[in-house]
Amino acid sequence: MLTDQIGYYVIDDADYSALSQGITPYWSGSLVFFNVDGKDSYPFASRLYHMLIDSFDKDCLTSVYYNRIKELSDCTENAGSGTGDSPEFLKNNISGLSPDAADFRLYWAYMPKFRILSANDFMQTFSVFLMTFLFICIICLTAAMVIAYTRCQTIAINNRYVFDDLKRLGASPAFLRKEVRLQCGNVFKIPVITGMSAMSLLYGMILFANDGRFSRSEILGFLLCMAVIAVIAALFFGIYVHTLRIVCMELEIPESRTG
Repeated sequence: MLTDQIGYYVIDDADYSALSQGITPYWSGSLVFFNVDGKDSYPFASRLYHMLIDSFDKDCLTSVYYNRIKELSDCTENAGSGTGDSPEFLKNNISGLSPDAADFRLYWAYMPKFRILSANDFMQTFSVFLMTFLFICIICLTAAMVIAYTRCQTIAINNRYVFDDLKRLGASPAFLRKEVRLQCGNVFKIPVITGMSAMSLLYGMILFANDGRFSRSEILGFLLCMAVIAVIAALFFGIYVHTLRIVCMELEIPESRTG
């Protein structure tokens, strides 16, 4: 990868000579590579990055989605309207952003690659996205746990007379607790197993679809996700055990040595 954006290819001299014939400077550009003696310097890379941004004219602060050919050929339906996906909007939609903003670093067409900046500023660049994801994740998990707990309480209330009749007929505490586990288990197991299995499969398909294979880093990332899923599953199991105990108390089912 020569830059953070897709669209650059390495070709041989013969192909370059054939493709570059008749191209004016307006349609050509230059890629500059450099290396600093010794170890990478974060202060130097940071100063160079901001100096590079300051040296660009505002007309160069274009989005990676902006396409001059589409603008000149008038292929877009709302060209010139300044809204939606018009060339004017795509050209200027990052011009007012800070060079340190995540959207600027992600979508600037000429964003350079700084290895040391990418390594050190990753958390800072994606902190908003990570915090948003964590917030949504916590809300969804909490909602799922509350719904499962409430559903089990509803089952206990609606079927209380059934368990009372079973007690009168001589059903053992072990049998009653088994029935409670069966009812509450379905409430927890079906959504948990279905959701975790579906998302794991989807994530694996996304990793494979990127380049048709699983790289070492992708495998490590997938294993890390499996570890997180295991922690969440253990958390749900703890909530299930607590719910089971509460439901048995409400149904006045005594403890059983065999149950």
